Amino acid sequence: MKTHTSIIIIFLSLFATVANTQTRWRVNNTPGVNADFTSVQAAIDSANAGDIIYIENSGIPYDNNIEISKQLTLLGPGYFLASNDSTQANKSNTMLPNVAFNSESSGSVMMGVWVTNHLTVSASNIVIARNRVNNLNLARGNEAGNIVVSQNYLTSIENGYSSYNYYFTAVIMNNIIIGRVVLNEYGAIEFRNNSVYHYYYNSGYPTVSIYNSTIKNNVIFRYPENTSNYAISCDESHNNTIEYNLCNQDSVAIYPNNLWEINVEDVIVNVGGPETKYYLKEGSPAIGYGEFGVDCGAFGGDSPYILSGLPPLPHIFKTSIPISGTSNNGLPVNVKIKSQN
Repeated sequence: MKTHTSIIIIFLSLFATVANTQTRWRVNNTPGVNADFTSVQAAIDSANAGDIIYIENSGIPYDNNIEISKQLTLLGPGYFLASNDSTQANKSNTMLPNVAFNSESSGSVMMGVWVTNHLTVSASNIVIARNRVNNLNLARGNEAGNIVVSQNYLTSIENGYSSYNYYFTAVIMNNIIIGRVVLNEYGAIEFRNNSVYHYYYNSGYPTVSIYNSTIKNNVIFRYPENTSNYAISCDESHNNTIEYNLCNQDSVAIYPNNLWEINVEDVIVNVGGPETKYYLKEGSPAIGYGEFGVDCGAFGGDSPYILSGLPPLPHIFKTSIPISGTSNNGLPVNVKIKSQN
């Protein structure tokens, strides 16, 4: 009998958080900018639990190693800002090389930043949403429950294979993933509405290999198109429910409610920006194929992927500031502001 683990989604509302009375801190390491801190770690160390830390655009990477050991909300401006329209007036990135959510950071939220190396989550009730992350590591140092990983642009998700035996639960939904997802038997995952395209050659290793999980509404392709490179591990011992997915691997008889042997050129536009290339093309078999008739992939379902990872806050996307003013007219400044859902 298959054992189902109940996973609670605790996707916190940023509007509710910002409306509260917590202190807000600005971090900016650009020379000449007057912010509260130039170091993210210094801001974290000085903040009280529940505070909000705004990490502003900068072409200079922030602290190499950042550790969070209290409940905080970290907000950046997004990523791929020059690739999409109406993102931010300042197109510089917010780069955090390594970030770790320790066990004491339960309830924290991170949005809109680019983690260029490793992001490690070893705490419960963490929301990782709308970020660009190179390597996401789950439950490497502690048991963790109710981790939400949503609307991110990710290179890989793992937890150290068999080296770490910490139990964890997570919802991984509406992400674009350009590498592998490998999580061991101690995890239980709701893995749905992701667009996974593994472009690296690993003969014999599946693109998605997880346990005790529900795998639904995903578009999963692996390259090169070789029968030894499976899109999804369909080993029955993994104890998964696998339905409503599109994959370019040989048909698996024990999981009939999927579209196997699908060609990528029939599914996505595969041209354009790093995110928009994963839009479903007209007539795609992924349109409406998901459970309850939703589109498969990152842009389908109730929480579709948001371009550039813009947090759900107002942002300035265009400014016009003259280099000089007059005594009669002053200095006319034009600012265009957009509110992101």
